[in-house]
Amino acid sequence: MMDSKKQLSETEIKRRRKNLNFAIANNELSGYVVSDVEKLNLERYVLGEVTLSEILTKWKNEDETLITKLMLNYPVTLVSDDGGVMATFVDVPEAITFGADEEEALLQASDALVAGLSFYVDDRKLLPNPSKPKRGQKTVSPAKALIAKFQAIAATDKDSTCTRID
Repeated sequence: MMDSKKQLSETEIKRRRKNLNFAIANNELSGYVVSDVEKLNLERYVLGEVTLSEILTKWKNEDETLITKLMLNYPVTLVSDDGGVMATFVDVPEAITFGADEEEALLQASDALVAGLSFYVDDRKLLPNPSKPKRGQKTVSPAKALIAKFQAIAATDKDSTCTRID
C-alpha cells in the first residue's frame, strides 16, 4: 500500500522553493554545482512528496553527497589560555571556543564553527571561503556536525507521512 502524498499550501511550496533556491545558489557560489538529480529530489521535497529526512538518508547512503562534496576545511588557531586551549577561526570570527587541552578544543571547534556559520545562513549571507592553512596548521570541517544538525532538523520535519525516495 502506498503512502498518500501530503498536500502543501501554495505558501508553503513557495517558502520551500525560495529556501531551496537560496541553498543551491549558495552552494554553487561556494564552488559546488548541484546536480540535476539532486535538484529533482529536492523539488520532490518542495512539493511535499518526500521528507528532508528521506533525502538526507538517501544522500548519506550514496558515495558522494551534497554535504561531503561541500566539505569545507577551515584553518583553526589554537592558543594556550589560562590552563586551557582557545580555538578561533580567522575566516569565521564568530566561532570561538575553549577546551581543557588541544584535543578537546578541536572537538569543541567543530560545534563552534557550525554555530558561527549558522549566523551567515540565518542572515542569508554567503558562507566565507576557508583560507589556505599555514604549514602544519590544523583544519576543522563543519560537515560532520552539519549532518548531525540536519538529521536533528529532519527528525522534527512535519512532513513525516510523505512518500519515501526509492
